[in-house]
Amino acid sequence: VVAGAGGAAIPVLAIVAASRLLPAHQTTLGIGLVAAAGGLGTALGPAIGGGLGQWLGWRSLFWLTCLVALVLVPVAARTIAGTRPDAGGRLDVLGGILLGGGVGLFLFGVRRAEGTRGFGAPDSWGFLLAGVILLAGVVVRTRTTSEAFVPPALFAQRGYPAIVAAIFLAMLVNLTSLVFVPLLVIEVNGLTPAEGSLVMIPGGLALALVSTLAGRFGSRRGRERPLILGGMGALVVASLLLSVTAGGPPWLAALGVCLLGAGFGLIVTLVTSALSQLLPPRLAGSGIGLFQSAQFLGAGVGPALFGVILSVRAAAHAAPLNPLARPDAAAYSDVFLILALVALVAFVPTLRFLRVRRIGPAAGA
Repeated sequence: VVAGAGGAAIPVLAIVAASRLLPAHQTTLGIGLVAAAGGLGTALGPAIGGGLGQWLGWRSLFWLTCLVALVLVPVAARTIAGTRPDAGGRLDVLGGILLGGGVGLFLFGVRRAEGTRGFGAPDSWGFLLAGVILLAGVVVRTRTTSEAFVPPALFAQRGYPAIVAAIFLAMLVNLTSLVFVPLLVIEVNGLTPAEGSLVMIPGGLALALVSTLAGRFGSRRGRERPLILGGMGALVVASLLLSVTAGGPPWLAALGVCLLGAGFGLIVTLVTSALSQLLPPRLAGSGIGLFQSAQFLGAGVGPALFGVILSVRAAAHAAPLNPLARPDAAAYSDVFLILALVALVAFVPTLRFLRVRRIGPAAGA
């Protein structure tokens, strides 16, 4: 819980800092570099962690992370030493508790469904219901307090709800794939955990490279729209590729992950940059924070929900839904096929955001 609280603050505030401290023409590049750093961490973390765990033991991962954090504290303090906090209002603690509790209980209910008898079991739907009730309390709280944890003015911004939905779905596809591809190559292909982590490296490197390039070139007028849509298309193609090749040579899985990382790098860099520039300054912090929360929620819901789907499909011993898939990895193929459908659905809110915000050639109209 403590690590999650700290980890949630870092990417949100890094993006807010990039949007506020950098000149306008460098904002997209700054956000791209933040995304690239995250991609490198995603790529190298499992491989380095697997090696250190085997060499020094699994506890070493925690105390080494602690040492790295201690080194970074004075670096961060020096970087932000010249800044001063703005005068702010009261923090809506009750709204924050309702939101965090609602999301937490909902995710726990999904996880219980994966580990017990499915969504029909009381110990799964009970937590799901409790989560929904608390989230409904967030809506009530937002409408009845003057300084809500989630400012109602955010949802009055045209296109904002659409892009929050789009990034939720995109992250769900991305993170679920990053969880299930290593399981696939370990369980079906027989790779060791260390070898399985190596399959993931191309995806992180692709995300880092594409995020940097998107930050450098994507901010030019007229380029955001095709690049964002291209990123969404890459998620669809990558998921379909993983569905067709599940159980095949591991290098094909690495290729799918590489395409997935490139697509998500385009999406997260350009959409976040557009959002940071389009939100009014008074809503930028909370707006980007909620935008990032949607990503975290997608990262939590996706693996839990698709873990249930994988278990059900594996227990059914049915033929794969994809007629081009291999029969020895039918359950995994079905998971990636459904993820491709989710990526297709993500086009709907993405197109709405692009149309409402007029990103691209129409921006100068």
